[in-house]
Order: sequence, then structure tokens, then C-alpha cells
Amino acid sequence: FPYTTLFRSNYALGAFGFPIVSLTSGHLFENIICSILHDTMRFTSTTVHFWRTADHAEVDFIIQRGTQPLPIEVKYTALKKPELTRSFRSFLIKYKPQAAYIIHIGEKLEKEVEGTRVSLIPYYQLLSLELG
Repeated sequence: FPYTTLFRSNYALGAFGFPIVSLTSGHLFENIICSILHDTMRFTSTTVHFWRTADHAEVDFIIQRGTQPLPIEVKYTALKKPELTRSFRSFLIKYKPQAAYIIHIGEKLEKEVEGTRVSLIPYYQLLSLELG
């Protein structure tokens, strides 16, 4: 499904066959990751949510499996070092999950933050994660 949407979008813009980097690229990338997450967990009791506070702090996806939340942030950039947004750090401090992920287009990196193992992983490794 996300690939069909991306195909139609590229075709409509006359950019078929060429990667599009625009203001909407990050949103498209986030939608593709969302579709992959939903497909991966289709036949499980695991659910996908997002987190937003009254102060507009947000985390892209929260995977809820049992009582342990798994926060996932999506970045359409190649991060060179583990950088966390204020919102993501706020979630880690408040809920103290065991693990957290940042999905990006760069290489695998890891960092320990407030007792949480934060893994920055390339988008193509998302399919090999045990999320459900």
C-alpha cells in the first residue's frame, strides 16, 4: 500500500523513477514506516499509538505490547550521531521504557539514555525487529 501511494505521488509530479526530496518526503517516509508497523503486527495483540502532550511534545509511534511501551521516532535523514529530540527524551524520562528506536536512513548507532537503550537503525532493518 505505501509503495502504491509513493508511486502515484511520483507519477503525478512527473518524477517517476527519480527520488523526490521535498517538504513532504519526511511525511511519506513516516507513512511508509507506519504501514510496515501495522503490517508487521496485523495478527498480534500489539497495538500502535502515538504520544502527544498538551505542550505539543510528540513521539511518532508507541508500540504497546503488554505493559511495556516501545517508543519509535522516524527521521528522514542520515543521523551521524545519536541525537534525541526534546519530546523523545521527555517520553524516555517519564515512562522509562527498556528500549527505544529511531528509524532513519543512516547507519546503526546506539546510545544509553536514562536507563533506556536507544537504537538508531536503518529503515530496512525494521522488518527484522521482533515487535509483535
